Amino acid sequence: MNKILFLEEYDKAVIGIIDEMNPIRIVYSKKKMIDVLVSNGMDKLEAVDHLEYNVWGAYKGDYTPVYLNDLIGTSVQDILDYI
Repeated sequence: MNKILFLEEYDKAVIGIIDEMNPIRIVYSKKKMIDVLVSNGMDKLEAVDHLEYNVWGAYKGDYTPVYLNDLIGTSVQDILDYI
């Protein structure tokens, strides 16, 4: 059985798994991770800074989770304007 690296404090931010990779990797929504920290008292900028430095940039080996820019509810035009 594959090991899966979960970040327990971000259970509410899980949006899927990538099972085509070996090993299987868990996928987290960056937006939902920010929301978790904001709901725990951080402001949005503090949350983003914390996640960029301590979580999203941390390599945990082959089991490192994937952090996705969650675009659910975003229009195609918003995406085109962003890129």
